[in-house]
Amino acid sequence: MFGYSSPWAGVATFDAIRHFAWGIGDANPLWLDEDYGMRSAWQGTIAPPSFLYASINTAIAPDLDSTRLSYSRVKWTWFDVVRLGSSITSTGHSHKPHLKAKNPSQQTLIEFTTSSGLLLAQLENDCLELEEHDQTQTVGTRYTDQEIEEIELAILSESRRGNTARYSETTIHGDTLGPLTKGPLSIVDLIAWSAGCTGYDIDVHSNSSTGLDASTATAPQVTAWICHLLTDWMGDDSFLHHLDIEIFSVPRLGSTTVITGVVDRESASHDEKYTKINVVGKSQDGSMVATGFALVLQPKSDQSKICLPLEK
Repeated sequence: MFGYSSPWAGVATFDAIRHFAWGIGDANPLWLDEDYGMRSAWQGTIAPPSFLYASINTAIAPDLDSTRLSYSRVKWTWFDVVRLGSSITSTGHSHKPHLKAKNPSQQTLIEFTTSSGLLLAQLENDCLELEEHDQTQTVGTRYTDQEIEEIELAILSESRRGNTARYSETTIHGDTLGPLTKGPLSIVDLIAWSAGCTGYDIDVHSNSSTGLDASTATAPQVTAWICHLLTDWMGDDSFLHHLDIEIFSVPRLGSTTVITGVVDRESASHDEKYTKINVVGKSQDGSMVATGFALVLQPKSDQSKICLPLEK
């Protein structure tokens, strides 16, 4: 086992789930309202898929003596939801090191299980060691009054599918997701993420920071934002099975990130029982933050409940 000796959220308590959801700006009642959760197909409160970030620092590369670690790619595969009260154990190792490159890199593979041994998820990520001069620097971003008003209107117009099932047979190629707007990024956002995910900012060479030291968001935070877009779109009855994204940059203090998606029904590169969603995140100046795809398990109109990946 590796990571924090005492996980910030080793148990999915209601407060831990709530604080994490607040930390990513996700007000989904499936995470926040116990009565609502009891009426859902899950028959209780569950956590956002990205909540597992609160159980371990996932950007660990112990063979690298770095000043700062950064994700370059993230691959999540979920097999079950995290239910209220679940105890979470994280185990894993680093492998495939590339230590002689300009920016040394190493992959980390982690499994998340419950105390009863139920496999919740697997994560594989690529971490880069960045030199001081390669780190993202804080750059002031100025907005006009009209731009601020447009951002506010975009946020206020966001919608959530909620308890209205989104059936696979009525989801068509080219259907769009979002936009989901995050920003302008403030120090409050960074503190809220830190409070929900780690509880404090850290300065240990073998771990990644929460972003406060560099005044930036982090790759896990961006990943959690993308999960937010997906869970808002797919509704309570669907299940996020896989997410594979490449991280190009981390948002700076003052920046605004807009995340969108599109249904890809024509791709032959994934299991047909899943709906493939291509996702992209861009900053307010049009520069790329992240891109990749997700696989979502949706119910059919003649199903009372979906069958999770490990269920027969």
